[in-house]
Amino acid sequence: MIKDEHNKMSKILNIVISLCIVLFASCQTEELHPTPATAVSLEIVTSTEHTTRTSLHENGKSVVWTNGDAIAVYDLLSDKRQFTAQVDAGTTRFKGFITPKNSIFCAVYPYDLAANTAQSLSALSITLPSEQTAVKDGFASGLNLSVAKGQRNIDGSPSQVQFRNVCQLFKLQIPSYIDNRIARIVLSAQQDIAGPLTVNHSSETPVVSVAEQGGAKSVTLLPPLANNAFAQGTYYFVLAPVQINGFTLTLTDVNGKTYSQHSSSTIGGQRGMIYTLGNLDLIEVPSVTSAHVYSSGVLQGTDVTLTPPVSDKAWSATIKNAQGTIVRTIASATGTLKSEHTDANWPYLPKGTYTVNYTFTTANGKQMQGSTSFNVTENPTFGVSQAAASSYTYYVGDGVEKNVNRANATEAFTVTDIHTSVTGISAKILDNSNYAVSYTNGFSGSVTSSSNSKASYANIKYNAMGSYTLAATATFDGETKSGSKTVHITGLPYTAKPPTDAEWDGKANNWTYSKNDHQGVRLYDQQISKSFNIPANVDVNVKQDVDVHTSTVGTTYTLYAGGTSIFSLEAGGKVASENCHEDQGTYPGTLTVANPSVACNNSYGNAPFFETYGTHLLIREITVRYR
Repeated sequence: MIKDEHNKMSKILNIVISLCIVLFASCQTEELHPTPATAVSLEIVTSTEHTTRTSLHENGKSVVWTNGDAIAVYDLLSDKRQFTAQVDAGTTRFKGFITPKNSIFCAVYPYDLAANTAQSLSALSITLPSEQTAVKDGFASGLNLSVAKGQRNIDGSPSQVQFRNVCQLFKLQIPSYIDNRIARIVLSAQQDIAGPLTVNHSSETPVVSVAEQGGAKSVTLLPPLANNAFAQGTYYFVLAPVQINGFTLTLTDVNGKTYSQHSSSTIGGQRGMIYTLGNLDLIEVPSVTSAHVYSSGVLQGTDVTLTPPVSDKAWSATIKNAQGTIVRTIASATGTLKSEHTDANWPYLPKGTYTVNYTFTTANGKQMQGSTSFNVTENPTFGVSQAAASSYTYYVGDGVEKNVNRANATEAFTVTDIHTSVTGISAKILDNSNYAVSYTNGFSGSVTSSSNSKASYANIKYNAMGSYTLAATATFDGETKSGSKTVHITGLPYTAKPPTDAEWDGKANNWTYSKNDHQGVRLYDQQISKSFNIPANVDVNVKQDVDVHTSTVGTTYTLYAGGTSIFSLEAGGKVASENCHEDQGTYPGTLTVANPSVACNNSYGNAPFFETYGTHLLIREITVRYR
């Protein structure tokens, strides 16, 4: 916009101000009338035909000065100085002071929006507000940003300068059918269109750009002061003179309901031009809601519901995620559109911002396009199952099918079948490459394979009996859940060929025999025993290979499980046929929490010096298995 005056006394200096805007296939071009010269010095004097208008003259093209208009004047490196317009009998005078020794100066209108100090006499800063109060058939006083440069005459006579417009205008018509219904109008673009401006005035034609910091991509137009809505008539947006690659008009009515119109045209970019917008339609911005869908507690996906922009008109939509990928396409239909979780490629919509691009027909029969956005904030509900198995796990059926054979086939100190699984999310989501589940574990093991539904880990070998808890986490859509599994290393199944003093309790002088290819434990003292880690009573089968030798004294050999005798063999003394008694049988028993041991007992006992021929017990094998 430009502060323009008609001066009948001076030579006319022409400013060509022509502007074209395309909206909804409408293009209209207007030119502002020629702008007269303005005399600026210590006293700035200009004459004009029009002194009653704040902004545009009745013809909608001429800009006139008004009493009280204030400009900022800079000379050399001085701070801005205020010169105020006095309009009288067709003449406008600005009075102020500049540095006496300086003749070069520049001026900016309005004073309030100019920077306190000019960068130089050819680089000026001025701010275009992003919120503007409308004036019917014009624009608010103070929004007509303009600049001028000149030189003070040595003889003290007024210097002539010409103010040049900085901004462009977008003209908007409020039709009668929405008279006093609209409370706010927002024009949004992809580029900065308001905020701090930098004006390079090194040549006759100023070059304007939006500053790198603080720019605004939308301008809000509010109703004229003392009004809460726009009356029928003409109004103007004042924008930075940048080329706009598509824009959206959003209208909010007095009840808070919003309507939107969008243009994808490339428009604008020349200062001082008036761009006329096309006819307005009250087009609602579709409201969008989303909700995750569960069936029997299992996440199936996300439903999206969109209300129509225009009632009873066909429309269709596509939904894109933040990466620009189309996640839903909704076919043309009338009324409310629903995109359901049955979508094959994107049944679930992760948390984030989504853009809805829609095509529709207006009430006036025009084919239009619009865009809106929505956020998915709902967290998914799911769980984590941590699986792991020891021999005891299979024996009792703890989370697995009870299987004694498999229990006995599992190495006693190994935890196997370790995997972390996500529960509560359907396979069509977990097996979909558009989604990902990440896993971590808090136990000793490495990931050997993984998929969205399960992460598998290598077997773990422990050195001691005991209870071990394996914990892991799974993360899906930013939500992390954890699971754990406690396994018991009982020490079963167990085989000793023969028992060793490192594993069995007993005196050291028991563990000596290896002769004539016979190896075993020669039991002189009464008993040896082996304890296991038993969380609950365990039924076992104990297999043995024993040889009872007697000499002058007989003895009784007894096999115990859980402190209860499950086998007994009595051998007398002195009788040759009774000198050797053997057994290779298997006997059932129960290990108890109170007494989780297997024991072998020689009732007589003997001194070590009878090692060769004394009464003793030779134990070649003890095997304990689940029963």
